[in-house]
Amino acid sequence: MSTLKKILTAKTDQELIFYVKNVEKHTEEAVRLAFAELQNRKVSFPEGFADHLESQINAHKAKKHEKSVPLWKREVVTDVDAPEYYSKTAIYVFSILFSAFFGSFMLAANCKDAGKQG
Repeated sequence: MSTLKKILTAKTDQELIFYVKNVEKHTEEAVRLAFAELQNRKVSFPEGFADHLESQINAHKAKKHEKSVPLWKREVVTDVDAPEYYSKTAIYVFSILFSAFFGSFMLAANCKDAGKQG
């Protein structure tokens, strides 16, 4: 028997229900073991709760995977016709390090590419 299963077996029903209701706070394994332990104890759940729990686990895994992907890979534009803009961070850094002139030039180039005057 795994250590986690021993720990969960010693918990009360209310503590195990907390695991099942708060999927985002616990590991997938802990939630699954808590649910299995509750089923072994003959705790009743609403119909379709197992499917709902599975969808919550999958959503949490997808969200966790999305966070592990670096930001620069998540926000890649695949449209070849999209204009190339300077990022807010780049404009800010150039304004601070070099001068407001360079930052304003970059902002003006963004406005020009967007078709705005200003």
